[in-house]
Amino acid sequence: DDSRLCIPLCPSLPLLNTGVGLGNTSGSGTDSSPSHAALSAIPIIGPSSDIPLKMIPDLDSPAQIAVGANGEIAVACFQGNSVLVFDKNYEPLVTFGGQGMADGQFFCPSGVAIDQANHILVTSMHKIQKFTINGKFIDGIGSFGKGELQFNYPCGLAIGKEQRIYVVEMTGGR
Repeated sequence: DDSRLCIPLCPSLPLLNTGVGLGNTSGSGTDSSPSHAALSAIPIIGPSSDIPLKMIPDLDSPAQIAVGANGEIAVACFQGNSVLVFDKNYEPLVTFGGQGMADGQFFCPSGVAIDQANHILVTSMHKIQKFTINGKFIDGIGSFGKGELQFNYPCGLAIGKEQRIYVVEMTGGR
């Protein structure tokens, strides 16, 4: 299903071949292991060839992007402790988050996905938080550990066809 695509930019993970293209900021092709600190803009190719390449500038260390069914683009910014949402024409809609551990705040968010209901899910430290497409906090789950609903530095997030959530941990071995 090409309507909900996401690509991790976690330095320890390779780029996935999902139909959304990411490239380095020099325009010389894709970069499969970008540094969070070195990346400040993302060229995005939409899920079909009729959506042109567009550069989204001025991002504070983007970690992962997700494209929703309606074309919204969510970008998790690792060092900016925020998520930026753009419409299908790449115009900014909202920025939300901020540094912290409370509900609605992030500490180095590194995973983002958009579900069928157009909710944005974000990984940050040891939890997953759920927001409206406008950035309003809905709910959050998780704590540090290796048990059920526990995470050890989640850094990648995807949602499968049946709305199953897939999380990749940086140091938890899962």
